Amino acid sequence: MVTIIKHSVILFLIIITSNSFADEFLAAGRASISGDYATAIELYTKLAKEGRGGAQYNLAMMHYSGLGTRQDYKQAVYWYTKAAEQDHLNAEAQLNLGMMHYNGLGTSQDYKKAVYWYTKAAEQGHLDTEAQSNLGVMHYNGLGTAQDYKQAVYWYTKAAEDGDAKAQYYLGYMYANGHGVPQDHKETVYWYTKAATQDYAKAQYKLGHLYADAKGTPQDYIKAYTWYEIASNRGEKSATNDRDEIAGKMTSEEIEEALSFVKEWLDSSYDDGSKDEIVVLEARDEDGIASEGVLSFVKDWFKGSDEDATVISDVNDKGDSEDATVVSDVSDKDESEDETAIQRVLSFVKDWFRGSDEDETVTTDASDDGGSGDATVILDNNETFKLYAKLAKEGHGDAQYNLAMMHYNGLGTSQDYKQAVYWYTKAAEQGYLNAEEQLNLGVMHYNGLGTSQDYKQAAYWYKKAAEQGDANAQFNLGYMYMIDQGVSQDYEEAVHWYTKAAVQGYSKAQYYLGYMYANGHGVPQDYKETVYWYTKAATQDYSKAQYKLGYLYANAKGTPQDYIKAYTWYEIASNRGEKSATNDRDEIAGKMTSEEIEEALSFVKEWLDGSNDDGSKDEIVILDNNTTLQKGDN
Repeated sequence: MVTIIKHSVILFLIIITSNSFADEFLAAGRASISGDYATAIELYTKLAKEGRGGAQYNLAMMHYSGLGTRQDYKQAVYWYTKAAEQDHLNAEAQLNLGMMHYNGLGTSQDYKKAVYWYTKAAEQGHLDTEAQSNLGVMHYNGLGTAQDYKQAVYWYTKAAEDGDAKAQYYLGYMYANGHGVPQDHKETVYWYTKAATQDYAKAQYKLGHLYADAKGTPQDYIKAYTWYEIASNRGEKSATNDRDEIAGKMTSEEIEEALSFVKEWLDSSYDDGSKDEIVVLEARDEDGIASEGVLSFVKDWFKGSDEDATVISDVNDKGDSEDATVVSDVSDKDESEDETAIQRVLSFVKDWFRGSDEDETVTTDASDDGGSGDATVILDNNETFKLYAKLAKEGHGDAQYNLAMMHYNGLGTSQDYKQAVYWYTKAAEQGYLNAEEQLNLGVMHYNGLGTSQDYKQAAYWYKKAAEQGDANAQFNLGYMYMIDQGVSQDYEEAVHWYTKAAVQGYSKAQYYLGYMYANGHGVPQDYKETVYWYTKAATQDYSKAQYKLGYLYANAKGTPQDYIKAYTWYEIASNRGEKSATNDRDEIAGKMTSEEIEEALSFVKEWLDGSNDDGSKDEIVILDNNTTLQKGDN
């Protein structure tokens, strides 16, 4: 029940106390980001032996993951311990060290030590909700400590209140069973709902039970059916049976209403969060990470702290991604040195927004005399805005970019899309916008945010981003060429950009590329290519492609006629909310034997059961002896 170490990401803990250390540490970070792990581990080892906690942590991560060296759990434990012991604020080191003791990696399994390090990390509050949740599990099961339901509730509550979905679920479970708290089904409904709306499948399933059985809430079969169906789509096998059972107690109108809620839910969880054909403005969402998490990170960082001498912010997506913390200490120095420190912070914030596969903890300490001082200046929204405004007007591209972000989000000033566009454009003119930011500027022009709606300008910025390889922008540009929007209609150009995005695994582009082949737009009509690209998109759970693929199998276009495969894809598409798929499925059912329908349903069940918590597909469905679909394969 305790999560394994988050080992795929290096957390760059940067504590700038002297120029030489800062230079070496940043050089190590850049080397790691660029894939030069040999250089990175050489530099981190040197700094770690000098007692630098951030380097010790990163070195532990590299030994754990086998980056630049052979995988060595013992060395990972050694350096995690060094980092955790000397840096009491390094919650990530403490959490990972606890996990290694829990799992017996690089050391003997020791639940007591796991509890010790979980507690160290958990006591840092919102900095590590995972440690709090894990600690709740330990107290609940009596692992490494006496079984104590009240302590389990205490830690579950801490993590749940900070938004950890797993903790919210377990806290609801505690209230449901009266463990450590008086039994209270209303509290159970509350916490299950919190977890369910974060797509935690177990909570969705249990919430369906509560509505069906009128526990903690009035009986409501529509809501029960809705949550059962969503949970079924997320891979909860029992939810399918329970959904079918309550369906017998409902009218067809009630089921239809529930399915409309399900469709709305599923539609809102596509990979880009969009319900339209054009990608919406997003902060960093290509891995399923909610944009609001990053925006919250920035808002919290700008807001600062009224209590401490540092500004601390936390990003936690309550899933598989890590935390990112920025601690900004700017000491009382002369103006030029202040601006140097500010520029470092600006640079790190900018790098964060541009998206790095690594999570960053950045501490900038611009103390006097090479790092001996510790005076700080707290920058709240208004002060930060003034600093950015001053530096932006002086032509600093980083500041122009961040000023645009503040205008866009209404931080330190009233929300002003017009000013956001202005400063984005200024930053872009200096080359300070990368592909994602150029995409966002295109989206603002496309939607008329802060400027008159201008499809030509949208296409201009989409092309800038597309030429740098941004798949979202490539798709958007292809779509504009296809529908004659902002550019002259040109099917060949549309196919060109759809192909660019499709080969990167962008499901919408794969679907539309298949559409172009089906209709002979910009390419010779070729249903085999259509089947190929629809299959690519369908195995990424793109419902339109699933529906159209069913049609191709039913009508023998680009593939031999196969009613079993047709029924399979129609049924999957129907589960994903494609209404027409239901009718087409029922129509071909009349041409099939009961055994064929049963076979198709077994494939559907395997597909739905293969959905991971994050919506990915890593199970395989074998439709016949010759065809294997690798779900999630791009």
